[in-house]
Amino acid sequence: MYSVEPPVLDSVAENIIHSSMKMAAAEGAGFGLGGLLTIVPDFSILAGITLRTVQKLSLIYGFEYNTDDEIVEKWAARLIPVVSSVIGGTLNYYFVRGWGERAHAHFRQKHLERRRLILQEQQSLSD
Repeated sequence: MYSVEPPVLDSVAENIIHSSMKMAAAEGAGFGLGGLLTIVPDFSILAGITLRTVQKLSLIYGFEYNTDDEIVEKWAARLIPVVSSVIGGTLNYYFVRGWGERAHAHFRQKHLERRRLILQEQQSLSD
């Protein structure tokens, strides 16, 4: 790869990046249809697409991506499920919290309105 001119390598690298961007967009659009239920698999697949892109780019520029010196990928492979789990748990927590607070406010307001009507009816009957 070191005999190939850098502009040629750059062109191939840009094609790989654009291809990965399209794949990630299609994957995100597909998993996006599932809403929050599919966010964790979406992040996992996105991480895989990103990791694969980095691997291809390293090969294009003449670097092995599976050497002992490059332990980032091994750690990334171990951390992706943990990070996805944390993100999924956090999103679920805030999703339920948000809807719970909305429902609480809604039903509390309806309760107060109904209570006011009942008290008015009782007041008019006692007069």
